[in-house]
Amino acid sequence: TPTYRGFDTYLGYYSGDADYFTHQGSCGGYDLHLAERPNCGANCSRPMWEAQGVYSTHLFTGRAVSLIEAHDPRLSLLLYLPYQAVHVPDQVPPQYKLPYHFPRVLGTDARNDFAGMLACLDEGVGNVTSALRRSGLLDETLIWFQTDNGAATPACGGWTGGQNWPLRGGKCTAWEGGLRGTAFVWGAGILPSLRGTTTTALMHTVDVLPTLVEAMGGDPN
Repeated sequence: TPTYRGFDTYLGYYSGDADYFTHQGSCGGYDLHLAERPNCGANCSRPMWEAQGVYSTHLFTGRAVSLIEAHDPRLSLLLYLPYQAVHVPDQVPPQYKLPYHFPRVLGTDARNDFAGMLACLDEGVGNVTSALRRSGLLDETLIWFQTDNGAATPACGGWTGGQNWPLRGGKCTAWEGGLRGTAFVWGAGILPSLRGTTTTALMHTVDVLPTLVEAMGGDPN
């Protein structure tokens, strides 16, 4: 688990496709765990029962903000925050999808659910960057934001309206529509000549762990 792989703390799931509110995972049971120190195993890592009913995007945002606010700005910080959103199941607090009125697809409201999930995610990222700004860390921070695969199409059970044109295929396939994803890099360390530019080159994320690292999110992989 992450605290045996260089991270000081971890909040997240060990399986997949967890319910955003109940945190019941594909393992068949409650699957939201908190590990608060390195090498946190037996008698340390615990189910975070108090989070039942808390929407996971709000939960992970709140954890990230609290870690940033408690962090000593003299030390380095690696914050790995793989939100569960916008993965299945399509779940979101009702107020986030109220502004959206997409047509129903095969009797589902998936497109509106997706739009609401994305709006909530956008709010969460804004709250994290605001916390970095308040803590005086934003100007020294490099933010790497990326998807983990192409959009899920109906062939992969995706009814949210995602498509990867002009690339072939989508999630669940080995075509470029499934393997290529969008990303942006923003912040400290980027040469002025590269700011605002776009690349289609193959890129890979390599983290050199600094003095203090934290982890949270939906997928420890």
